[in-house]
Amino acid sequence: MGPVPEAGRILALDAARGFALLGILFVNIQFFAMPFGSWLDLDPPDGTLNAAAHYFTKIFCQGKFYPLFSMMFGIGLVLQRRRAEERGVRFGGVYARRLLVLATLGALHGLLFWYGDILFLYSIAGLVLLLASRLPWKGLIAAGCGVLVWAMILIAAMSLFTGMSMQAQEAAQEQGQETTTGELTVNEDGSAVLILESDSVAAAAGTDAAAQTPTAGITPAGADSAEAVAADTPAADVPVAEAAEPSEPAAGPARELFRLYQSRTIQGGPEHPEYMRLETEAYRDGPYLDAFIFRSMSFFFILLFAALGFGWTVLASFFFGAALYKFGLFEEHRLGVAKIGVAVGLCVGLPIVLAGQWAVANTSVVTALPLMGVTEAVGGLLMAFGYLCVMILLGHARSPIAKLLAPLGRMALTCYLLQTLLATAIFYHWGLGKFGSMDRAQMVLVVLGIYIFEIGLAHLWLSRFKMGPMEWLWRRLTYMSPVPMTREEKEAA
Repeated sequence: MGPVPEAGRILALDAARGFALLGILFVNIQFFAMPFGSWLDLDPPDGTLNAAAHYFTKIFCQGKFYPLFSMMFGIGLVLQRRRAEERGVRFGGVYARRLLVLATLGALHGLLFWYGDILFLYSIAGLVLLLASRLPWKGLIAAGCGVLVWAMILIAAMSLFTGMSMQAQEAAQEQGQETTTGELTVNEDGSAVLILESDSVAAAAGTDAAAQTPTAGITPAGADSAEAVAADTPAADVPVAEAAEPSEPAAGPARELFRLYQSRTIQGGPEHPEYMRLETEAYRDGPYLDAFIFRSMSFFFILLFAALGFGWTVLASFFFGAALYKFGLFEEHRLGVAKIGVAVGLCVGLPIVLAGQWAVANTSVVTALPLMGVTEAVGGLLMAFGYLCVMILLGHARSPIAKLLAPLGRMALTCYLLQTLLATAIFYHWGLGKFGSMDRAQMVLVVLGIYIFEIGLAHLWLSRFKMGPMEWLWRRLTYMSPVPMTREEKEAA
C-alpha cells in the first residue's frame, strides 16, 4: 500500500474537502476566539452585521460541515480498501496503524494547541467503520440510520438536561439579584460603600460580580469600610478610594477556578460567567500552564459531549459516506442522483434546520436546546449531503471552483492544523492576545483571511511537492517506509 497517485485522485472528493475546511472554520472560529461556554448563548449578538454572521453560521455551517467531512472520511476508507484488494495486499492492519497515528496527532492537537480537535474522535469512529466496511451499501445505510436514531435520543436527552440546568442557574441568579438590598453611603475619604443586608451576597463580594456593581465597593453591615472591595468601574459622580495592596500575589486563572469550585461559588460548567471570565484570562494573558489546564478540561468536555451526542452523528456520517461510495455516487451515470441530493439538502434539510432556529427564538431554553439538537442532527446531515452533491456536480464539470478548492482538499490535514496555528496566533497569549475581544463580524474577516491564505499556500506548495507536510508525516508513520515528498523524488522512485 502507498499514497494514491495524483492521476487516480477524485477531483470532486478533493474539492469537497477543501470546501469543508471553510465551513468548519466558520464554526470553529467562535471556539478559537471566545470561551467554550459561549456556544450555549442562543441569543444573537447586537448589531446587524454581528446578527447576520451569527445566523449564517447557525443555519448554513454549524452541524453541516463536520458531517460532510465525516462522510468523506468514510468514502476514503472504503476507497482505500477497494484499491488494496485490487492490488492483493492486506488492508486491516495498515489502516489500523493509520488510525493510531491519527489518534496520536489528534490527542497532541487537542491538549497542546486547541481543545476542539476532531481527529481523535475520527480515529475511534474509523475503527468501528473498519470493522463494518465490508457490508454492502444497503447494510451501511441501515447501520447509519440506526446509529443516527441513537444519536438523536442522546442529543435530545443531553440537551434537555443542559436546558434545565441553564434555566435553574438563571432562576438562581435572578433570586440573588432580588436579595441584593442595601444602602449606598459615602465615607469621609470620599469612597462609596454599599452596605448590604444579605450575608450571602456579602460573601460573594470577592467575586467578579462585585466588579460589575456600579459602586465603589461592597461590605456587610457593620464591617470596616476599609475592607470594601473596590469595583473596576466606579460610578460617574462618586470618587473611589484606592484599593488596598494585596497581601500576596494574585492566583492564576486556573488556581482561582479551583478555589471557586472548592468554595462552591461556581456550581455549573463552562457556561458559568465566572468560568468564562477566568478562561478568557488564561487564553488571553497566559501563562501557558493555566491555558493548558483550561484546554485539557475543555478537551475532556468535547469528548464527553461526543460520547453523549454528536460523536454518534460522526459515526453515522462515516457509514453514510461509505455507503454513498459503494452506491457509485461519484460515477458519471449517478449524476442524476447527485442533482436529487442537492434538492434534498435545499428543500428538506434547510427547512428542518430553520425549524430548529425558530424554536430557539420562540421557546424556552428547555424546549429550544433539544429541538435544535435534533433538527441539527437530521437537517444538518441532509444539508451536508446536499453540499457533497454540489461538489460532485462541480467536479464532474471540471469547474474552476472545484479546481480552486481541490489543492486544499489534498492538504486537508495540514490546512486543518494550520487553521489552529494561525487562529491561536491571533487570539492566544503567545500571539496577539485578542481572545474575547472580537465581535462576530470581525471573526468572519479572520475566517476569510485565513482561508484565502490557505488557498494560495496550497496551490504554491503543491506546485513543488506531492503532498502537504502533515500528509507526508501521516503516510510515513502509516506505511513505515520512505514516502516521496517532492516531485523529483517521486520521479526517481
